[in-house]
Amino acid sequence: MKLFKIPLNAGAMDRKKGLEKAPDRIVEHLKDFYLTEAGVLPLFEVNEIKVDNSHFEEAHKKIYDELVKINNYCCLLGGDHSLTYPGFKAFEIINPHSKEELVSQSPSSLALLLLLCLLD
Repeated sequence: MKLFKIPLNAGAMDRKKGLEKAPDRIVEHLKDFYLTEAGVLPLFEVNEIKVDNSHFEEAHKKIYDELVKINNYCCLLGGDHSLTYPGFKAFEIINPHSKEELVSQSPSSLALLLLLCLLD
């Protein structure tokens, strides 16, 4: 599974400190994650999209551009919630028929649907 660390904290607008550290912390704990009761560790390909937290729009553009280039399913590990927007935009380009499915879902299930699609 492809994982992308995105240490973004630009959307929090200085209200919350340290969100950019979350991707590294999550990856640190992946060694504790077991896929089966037999203790089989899943294979993760960990990449990083480096962003400049002082330039919100540029950070979003870079996230979008990098994800569209991948043209494959992946899981985004952030930072703040604002990385969801460029993630959805890239997902829609890669999966052109997904928009109708996403629009028909309730807002509370959109994040779950994105996660399930990215992990598929």
